[in-house]
Amino acid sequence: MQNELTRQITINGRNFYKDGNIHCIHSGAVHYFRILPECWYDRLLKMKNCGLNAVETYVCWSLHERSEGVFDFKGRLDLGRFIDLAASLDLDVIIRPGPYICAETDFGGMPSWLLNYKDIGLRSNDSVFMEKVSNYFGVLAEIIVPRLVKNGGRVQMIQIENEYGSYGNDSEYKESLVKLWKTLGVDTLFFTADGAEYDMLQNGGTDGVLRALTFGSRPTKNFEELKRYPDQPAFCAEYWSGWFNTYGNDPYICDPDKPCRETDEFIDLGASFNYYMFCGGTNYGMINGANFDNDYMFQTTSYDYNAPISEAGDMTDKYYSIKEELEKRTGKKISLDVKNTEKKAYPSLKASGFCELKEYLAGDTPVKSATPKSFESLGVDFGYVYYSLDFDVWQDSEMKLMGLFDRATITVDGKVRGVMGQGLDCNVVRFSAEKDYGRRKLGVLVENRGRCNYGPRLKDPKGLHGGVLLHDKFLMNYENYPLRAEINKKPIFGRLPEDSCRIGFYKFDLLIGEEPCDTFVYPSGFNNGCVYVNGTNIGRLCNCQPPQRTLYVAKELLKKGENEIIVFDTDGTDNPEIEFSDKPFYFEEGKKRV
Repeated sequence: MQNELTRQITINGRNFYKDGNIHCIHSGAVHYFRILPECWYDRLLKMKNCGLNAVETYVCWSLHERSEGVFDFKGRLDLGRFIDLAASLDLDVIIRPGPYICAETDFGGMPSWLLNYKDIGLRSNDSVFMEKVSNYFGVLAEIIVPRLVKNGGRVQMIQIENEYGSYGNDSEYKESLVKLWKTLGVDTLFFTADGAEYDMLQNGGTDGVLRALTFGSRPTKNFEELKRYPDQPAFCAEYWSGWFNTYGNDPYICDPDKPCRETDEFIDLGASFNYYMFCGGTNYGMINGANFDNDYMFQTTSYDYNAPISEAGDMTDKYYSIKEELEKRTGKKISLDVKNTEKKAYPSLKASGFCELKEYLAGDTPVKSATPKSFESLGVDFGYVYYSLDFDVWQDSEMKLMGLFDRATITVDGKVRGVMGQGLDCNVVRFSAEKDYGRRKLGVLVENRGRCNYGPRLKDPKGLHGGVLLHDKFLMNYENYPLRAEINKKPIFGRLPEDSCRIGFYKFDLLIGEEPCDTFVYPSGFNNGCVYVNGTNIGRLCNCQPPQRTLYVAKELLKKGENEIIVFDTDGTDNPEIEFSDKPFYFEEGKKRV
């Protein structure tokens, strides 16, 4: 019987070796937390069918430790089960555990409660930051160590940080991460991954650790940068096979033949590579991040990424072109029983009930404060905070929200008076002494559209940082209501509102008479909010900005019989209706190619 130790990938000179032979890694990225666990095997089997020999995944700290010290590795977060499924298909596993992962996730995958430590040095050898990382890695190691190759598993490689060369230059930090993993019993091949530029490789790499690259084109040219370093195999840890979308911009459409051509180039070079993404998935629970370049660019709910396997798990033209190329170049033909799922457009639905936000919050005890509390201090990572206070109008006035970097709906006495924030022209709400005179109840619903996930602006706390100005004077004494992305209590639904200026939860009843199919829901009657299918938050809707229109609904979220769909509407609507489609659709104007 083969010695298990020979299965460990090792480095000798400029080559990887496995089982005594030169080995090339042909991997694909799949994020377990962006795919329902019932679908993991299907996606991994399709990767195997394409001819890949490894799967790479990030580990999202912000999901596993949403509240400090409380860890969750169950259901969609069962990393151990995901690794075991990959092993059952004879796929090696590459783990990228952070602590920072980017991955277009909120705060780059770090938990937002870190921001409650005001002076914390993120992504550095800061003692507070490293204490929190150590606690997290300690729990993570309990899952990884038994699954290392040396222990009979298939975990071959662990990444140290992620694209650190694009952020900082703390060499002690990187060395501390390596030492921490070794102390925890993780004895495997470590690597860093950075852009193909000298300063990025120097700042991001560390002695004794494999340097890998991240890029989306020109493998031959980019690998030239690695020749500065001895004993360095050519490994692209992120070959961008597509790209992500952001709200307010046209959709990115990638040439399906490009990955095929560059796969051929990788193989000619004898290089190893990881398609990022091979299957992108969905930002369930509003976990998307944001980039900042003079203004915020928030990633969409769909993380389809124009990848070889679509958000819905379908094998695309890109998939088949890669499969054909790998079969031609490796001489290995694989024919497994894989197929795309049936899609169905269910009938349109009108809302059957409504629960106004103020009624939903009626039994809650608010957190009271003189000035608005931050999301982080209220324990809200993904979702909303509703700020409420009383104020007086006795003259013509303008109301402004200070320090708002996301999106807010302003209500007065329960009725929507304005929407401010990213992508919107409205920046003041006006009051008339004649029409508005007297005591009023203000409500400000702020939506976290995603903390920055890349670049120097990582410290990105959410909320009404500067408060509310009325007639250039601050309003004081707030009631703060935290609203996480999950529905933590069931709304009590009643009659539909008589006017279109109310915000709250709309209920829809979908009756399915046979086994359910995958579908795409289009909240055609709504402007902004999020959607729940049988209790699962499938993501945010944003019909006021391109490019995404439909939200993917996996058949695993549906059931034969009655299904409850809830739309949380932040803007008010006079047409509470949803439609369904058998395919996703987007804004089409001015498509961009990458």
